[in-house]
Amino acid sequence: MLAWARLRLFVPEESEGSRADVLRLVSPWSEDRVTWSDQPGATGTPATAWSIQGYMQWTVTSQVLAMLAGSNHGGRGPSA
Repeated sequence: MLAWARLRLFVPEESEGSRADVLRLVSPWSEDRVTWSDQPGATGTPATAWSIQGYMQWTVTSQVLAMLAGSNHGGRGPSA
């Protein structure tokens, strides 16, 4: 059973202070075919954090549990 899940990212100085949302995707996608304009839709409540310079991490447990409970097409984020 999953106890918790965290996402850890490095944020460069120029992105400090941006909002980062992580969401569960609703349809399949391919890394070599998806573009910003045709990215899959997302569902659920986002895991949100405000970026800081350097490494940041935040809890994404509910998003991972939702992927494990239903169709799993991955997640999207961070986005502003």
